[in-house]
Amino acid sequence: MHETGLFRKLLNYLEREESSSQKKIKKINVTLSEFAGLTDRHFREHFNQVSKGTKWESLDIEFTKAPYGPELEITKIDFV
Repeated sequence: MHETGLFRKLLNYLEREESSSQKKIKKINVTLSEFAGLTDRHFREHFNQVSKGTKWESLDIEFTKAPYGPELEITKIDFV
């Protein structure tokens, strides 16, 4: 349940970024901490669950790992 709320906030963040840029987001880069309990597979599972049926459902997501830092961080957003 905790993850669902976090991922809804993530979708709201993407919506605000798209609205402020007035361009469609085509890809995001997400950095995951090596020490976090969140893997790219786990991230995708939750993201797919929350984004199902939305315009974010087919968003391209690229992952990188960081040796330390926040559990997850959107490090880049590519617009169309």
